[in-house]
Amino acid sequence: MNTISDNKKVKVCHLSSVHQRYDTRVFLKQLTYLSEYYDTHFIVADGLSDEVRNNVNIIDVGKRKGRLERIFKSTDDIYKKALEVDASIYHIHDPELLLIARKLLSKGYKVVFDAHENFSKQLLSKPYLKPWQGKLLSKCASMFESFTLPKLSGLIAATPSIANNLMKYNQVATVNNFPMLKELHSEQSNWDAKKQQVCYVGAFGTIRGAKELFSAAEHFPHGINLKIAGNSSETWCQHSLERGDLSGVQYLGSLNREQVKELLSESMAGIVTFLPLPNHIDAQPNKMFEYMSAGIPVICSNFELWRDIIESNECGLVVDPEDPYAIAQAIEKLVSNPELAERLGNNGRRAVTEKYNWETEFNFLNDFYEAILND
Repeated sequence: MNTISDNKKVKVCHLSSVHQRYDTRVFLKQLTYLSEYYDTHFIVADGLSDEVRNNVNIIDVGKRKGRLERIFKSTDDIYKKALEVDASIYHIHDPELLLIARKLLSKGYKVVFDAHENFSKQLLSKPYLKPWQGKLLSKCASMFESFTLPKLSGLIAATPSIANNLMKYNQVATVNNFPMLKELHSEQSNWDAKKQQVCYVGAFGTIRGAKELFSAAEHFPHGINLKIAGNSSETWCQHSLERGDLSGVQYLGSLNREQVKELLSESMAGIVTFLPLPNHIDAQPNKMFEYMSAGIPVICSNFELWRDIIESNECGLVVDPEDPYAIAQAIEKLVSNPELAERLGNNGRRAVTEKYNWETEFNFLNDFYEAILND
């Protein structure tokens, strides 16, 4: 395997058995920016082989079949490869990889865990789990966290809410998953050339308001479209999208980042109407800030935290995510009032430029690394 320049003496190695190798938070933001200061490695389990990209050594241990094989066998594969890398810091991105954290610690390595979500709360709303299974697994996850997290070198949280939950276990750095300033914003964006459409970007499904959005589209006036870019792990939802017979809905499939940028540039608003579940209410969905970074208004769920962000920055509309008609009305309001949509979009872009951006958050990550290394 090729390696990057030897002039960076400190190795850092990120580990994931779940995330894609070009994951936005892990690869494009964290590892790519860290590569300016460290010899960076990323161990993945996707079966796409090794490569060097953006000065990051991507190491593939191969893809296992099924969730259980991934959790237990891929975890062991990643551990063995991690020992070969012999890094100064191991940065874990998946709760299942905490199974190997203590092994790495026992060999004298620094190990940090990056909590992208509140895992124990997340289990309560997994569509493939029955309610009693979700509750049982959530309690088990909480017990496992209380046993494992205090022993790590430190913790990273993707939101202040997650950080508050983790502070009882260990030192925590909040590194928000805010957008990169230049990635999705088009300087040539022209509101006169916008299409009569709104968009949803990312993973999609029942708990993310799929049924309500489909119903909302039935209330659209003629000519307004909802474009959906992403995939669903739920068969009913994916089949509904692929059939192409949903009124007012156009399915684009999975898009690369340049294609997402183009979609946002031609849309008049971005949608994020997740349902009111425990893991959503205190979340900060990346797509909300990506819409803002692209300079388009946000139509989002009326959770208190989300309402505060949208209303304090005057950058969108909040709705009841369980009311399809309210969602449709908000969409129609922005599409039929381009001056309002443009003003709200500009406000969102300004808020991202001033405070909700990755360039600021990366400084917190880099400072945390330095503190861990010097501890």
